[in-house]
Amino acid sequence: VGQEHLLVIQGVQKRYDKSAAPYLNTFTAFEKGRGYWVKVDTSVDFDTPVGYDVQKIELRSGWNIINPPKNLTLAQIKQKVGSENLLSIVGPKTKYEKGGQPFLNTFTNFKEPNGYWIKVAHDKTLVF
Repeated sequence: VGQEHLLVIQGVQKRYDKSAAPYLNTFTAFEKGRGYWVKVDTSVDFDTPVGYDVQKIELRSGWNIINPPKNLTLAQIKQKVGSENLLSIVGPKTKYEKGGQPFLNTFTNFKEPNGYWIKVAHDKTLVF
């Protein structure tokens, strides 16, 4: 991404905003396994790391945005996070809601290199 086209990068705890004062920008680099919102002012190609090795992602109670390194199925995710702990997964075109109508739950598995919102009731480490 050319810097001239980059407007915002938003992570869970880090942020870059082109229009903000420099001392307010806390983003310095992408973190493996974390997902980020990236806003640009035109269509651009964006290179993403391929084949990086992440062993675990720390999930905090509530919403987390992640970039999973493996194509885990919903059953595998429930096993690793806990069926009762997993509340929601929202991907680019799919979603899962605990207690939701089965026909509305279209999420089947993580697909690389997509980012996903995942909501858990309690802190949990997602191990790959």
